[in-house]
Amino acid sequence: MSSTQQTLPTAKPPAQRVEEGLSADRGEFKDPDLLEHLYVERGLSTKQIASEVFDGEISDEVVRIYVNRYGLNPTHRSEAPVSPATQKLIQLRELAAANGDESAPLEVMLERYAHLVD
Repeated sequence: MSSTQQTLPTAKPPAQRVEEGLSADRGEFKDPDLLEHLYVERGLSTKQIASEVFDGEISDEVVRIYVNRYGLNPTHRSEAPVSPATQKLIQLRELAAANGDESAPLEVMLERYAHLVD
């Protein structure tokens, strides 16, 4: 390999990433491969993922949103379309979670983030 060529870094496997430590600040709770590893392969609950893996930096509700979005929870797998109102609520909750407001009341979320939702 010449000195001008560079190799791209390879993605670390989810198990290694967990061992090295994860951070909600980096949005790692949104990674479908990581959630599949934690929720499906290791059998952790959404509460365990939130409190133990992410040290309580996010709520179990945020983890649950992404687990369901990626179809990792067999009880929530559905071919039925999500209504536009539900899609907006999911977007609203995601915006609130990304800004540390995941436990805020719905009225507060609407006041702060409704203008950002399609």
